[in-house]
Amino acid sequence: MTTNGDPCLLSATELRGLIAAKRISPVEIVSAVLARAEALQSELNCFITLCGDEAMAQARAAERKVMAGEPLGLLHGIPVTVKDIVNTKGVKTTFGAVPYKDNVPNEDAVAVARLRAEGAILIGKTTTPEFGSKCLTDSPLFGRTRNAWDACRSSGGSSGGAAVAVASGIAPLAIATDGGGSTRIPAACNGVVGLKQSNGVIPHSQALDVFGNQTYVTPTTRTVADTALMMQVMAGEDACDPWSIGVPVPDFVGMVAPRGDLRGQRILYCLTPPGRPVSTEVAANF
Repeated sequence: MTTNGDPCLLSATELRGLIAAKRISPVEIVSAVLARAEALQSELNCFITLCGDEAMAQARAAERKVMAGEPLGLLHGIPVTVKDIVNTKGVKTTFGAVPYKDNVPNEDAVAVARLRAEGAILIGKTTTPEFGSKCLTDSPLFGRTRNAWDACRSSGGSSGGAAVAVASGIAPLAIATDGGGSTRIPAACNGVVGLKQSNGVIPHSQALDVFGNQTYVTPTTRTVADTALMMQVMAGEDACDPWSIGVPVPDFVGMVAPRGDLRGQRILYCLTPPGRPVSTEVAANF
């Protein structure tokens, strides 16, 4: 089971097809992604915790399922990172804060559990400022996370580690969070896709206060198709989140399929809030 090219540079959508066709192995993918993470960590500092041994064990199990011809989940064998403010069972979740540097949750957040159930493999926990509290990514616990493209520029925040890991080719999928821009800001800073979906679409099992009601668990990827793939897996009501009750799950994957000519389609957008400036370059590119 092998293919030409660097698996780190392929999208989750591409990897999914290659895995199903037995043209690439989950072991090959996870091994390459972990090697890239180790090589870039000292420069980018986008991880608080790497889960190398656990990830490789899961990759070997995923490969056995493929070779046995068993049914595969939507994300079978595909590496994912999780922002270190989102609970992961048995893996440290520090909230970027020194008092929680040894905190190990007893259960996964709902979004994480759903990714795992569809075969995704956790390779590490990405950096966040303390409690995701600002639009930069630094903390006394781990230092500063660098921009994926230019060390002189900000990686954004608070999901800076998630965006940098995706942009630098470490893993195609990342769980982030967003209250006031924590997914969208680092996505813009690092040139990846960051979405804050509507309230209730993806259940949030860690909304412990009023601000938690505005903080969503979100996808960060390199492509719109991969974002749809993550949404398809993470969406759906759960009793932990009353905002999610009764919210239907549309066919996200089908909606982003290529449609050819877009003439006649209507797009609703707001380039900037009324009265706020926007750069000429951004306006022209948009």
